[in-house]
Order: sequence, then C-alpha cells, then structure tokens
Amino acid sequence: GVLVGLPRAVATVGRLHAEDRPAPPDRLALLLGNDEEYANSAELPDTAVVCQCNNVTRKDLHEACRQGARDLPAVAAATRATTGCGSCTALVNRICASVAAS
Repeated sequence: GVLVGLPRAVATVGRLHAEDRPAPPDRLALLLGNDEEYANSAELPDTAVVCQCNNVTRKDLHEACRQGARDLPAVAAATRATTGCGSCTALVNRICASVAAS
C-alpha cells in the first residue's frame, strides 16, 4: 500500500517493518501520530525513507547537510527531498536541524 501525505506514518511503519516489530493495537493512533513510542521520527534508522516521492533516506539528508546544504532549498537541490508532494517538508527540516545542532 501507499501512504501519500503521511510521512510520519510511512516512516514509522517502515521502521516497524525493518525492526520486525508488530504494529500497535491502535492502528489509527499509528497513522495519526498519537502513539509517541511509534511516531518518534527522531530515532529513525539511516535507511528510513523520509521522502517517499523521491526515495530520499535519512542518511541522504544527513550527508547533504554535512556537505554544506544549510537551508531547505539547498537540501532539496542536493537530494530532491520535498520536491514531490511536499508532505515530508517538516520532517526534512527537523532532521536537518538535528544535524546542524550536532
């Protein structure tokens, strides 16, 4: 299935699958991001796809930021993240901010 416009849900479902963990009993909370154990995107693995439209991973974003992409247009130019539907924009910003802070 495809979850367009739900980047946190997509990332969380991907993480659950990669870690071979079961989905939580409250599937709606998973999709809406109300279940913090499952919805915390700060702990995504490097292989997590953040931008589904362009198949951009967390690792791709980290590398772009470390190589000098300092704002969203620069990250988009380097990775194409956010240039499709744009629903990953907030998550891309948070990931890049965490790289800048480290």
